[in-house]
Amino acid sequence: MGPPHDSCGLGDRLASRSYRHRRHLDGVVHLSSQQIPLHYSHVMPTHASSLSQIEKLKAEIAALQNQALAELTQRRKGIEEELQEIDQQLVQLNGGPKERKPKFPTPAQLVSLAELKPMLAGAPGKTISTRRENLDLRNIRLLTDQNPGLLKMGGSGAWPTVTMLK
Repeated sequence: MGPPHDSCGLGDRLASRSYRHRRHLDGVVHLSSQQIPLHYSHVMPTHASSLSQIEKLKAEIAALQNQALAELTQRRKGIEEELQEIDQQLVQLNGGPKERKPKFPTPAQLVSLAELKPMLAGAPGKTISTRRENLDLRNIRLLTDQNPGLLKMGGSGAWPTVTMLK
């Protein structure tokens, strides 16, 4: 029978088949008469060294991100300076500053019924587009609801119109 720690008889079965390498339940490989332990602590990193490697890699990633951010901001600054120079050259060539469109349209006008009547009277067909005339749509709807015999909403979708009936 095998060594005293081999309770399942695996050692006997391996010994009977003339294996050169035998592994026993004690974690030791037997090569002929030599015994070599199965732990490879000198080859495999320990948990602490793995964590330290992870921390080093995290620090390296953070450094690379900071470097990339600095490089991009520097490039942006250079491009902005170049655009300013181009704008100055355009001003010199054109003789004046370029006109800029407003970012936001002017706010819609709130008109009273007294102001709306002359506008509608002068319009062809007594109809105007609220959007084209930049009139506040809620205000116009309120006026048409209050004066159904005088005003009527029309148009379709994003281009509503108001018409004077009388």
